[in-house]
Amino acid sequence: MKQFVFPGRSGYIFRNQEIELESRKFRKRAMKKYIFAAFIALANMIFFPATQSPAQDSGHAAISAPAEIDAYKVANAQSDPMAKAEALQVFLKRYPQSAFRNAALEQLIDANQKAHDLGETPSVDDHLLQLNPNDPKDIFISVFIKTNMCGRTYDAKICDDAAEMALKGLTALKPPGTSDDDWKKLTADMYPVYHSAIALDNMVSKKDVKMAIQEYRTELMLYSAVDTTKGRGLVDTLQLAEAYTKPDARDLFMACWLYARSWNFALATYQAEIELKLEYWYKRYHGSLEGLDELKAKARTTLFPPSDISKIVKQLPSLQTRNQ
Repeated sequence: MKQFVFPGRSGYIFRNQEIELESRKFRKRAMKKYIFAAFIALANMIFFPATQSPAQDSGHAAISAPAEIDAYKVANAQSDPMAKAEALQVFLKRYPQSAFRNAALEQLIDANQKAHDLGETPSVDDHLLQLNPNDPKDIFISVFIKTNMCGRTYDAKICDDAAEMALKGLTALKPPGTSDDDWKKLTADMYPVYHSAIALDNMVSKKDVKMAIQEYRTELMLYSAVDTTKGRGLVDTLQLAEAYTKPDARDLFMACWLYARSWNFALATYQAEIELKLEYWYKRYHGSLEGLDELKAKARTTLFPPSDISKIVKQLPSLQTRNQ
């Protein structure tokens, strides 16, 4: 029989082989698949229509000197993500009203994400991310970058800042001239990101697991069923599974269900890591691995278990709830 030992936060030992299973590592790699470009493109289309020239945009002055164009080209041409992120910040600080501001911000997010993927953590000037703290798009960009930094560094201040901006984003008013339909599309992309940021802050900084669970559940319920099987929706399904294993809010049935759900839709590269956690907690819950395949099959069909959990429990042979 497979023997599991739980040595602590650093990982699990499986047949005397230590395997790192940190959720932050999975989050960092899986976030490569979270595409935010569609949101940025939609926001640019709504807030800064193509029919409006930079000179007509009262908040963004037209390019007034060739030096500005050259500065943007130099920053955008950097091949190293860290260097590009730094150069773009210099450009945005030097030309805060540039007509290239939105393109530069989009490139800054992209460079920031690529740097994270390479294991680096570029710093982002707080003032730069708060050029217009009342602009829904700027709020989103700030939350997106700081949440990524929070997930990598677990720095309490960064996490708190991301959550504070996320709360502001959830109460931001629709910009003048934005149609109800366009605002609905934008908030459908923004609000899950905000709840994710608040949930992560509760886990990392505030150590309030119950509130984290509430925020993760709110986030996931805002997604379509398909969107919970990929990108941020899938990553935070795994985060929610982790939360349900914590002593303050332990619910091993929910943890096992969500681990199984995550395992079903994760890339093959990550399935082995998730399966080790699933098997460990399932054995804690059930006593053996009997019935695990049935649970995996059922979890694939829906994000959360049906309300009548007893029917599922009865179908798992000799199942005994042991939320220890």
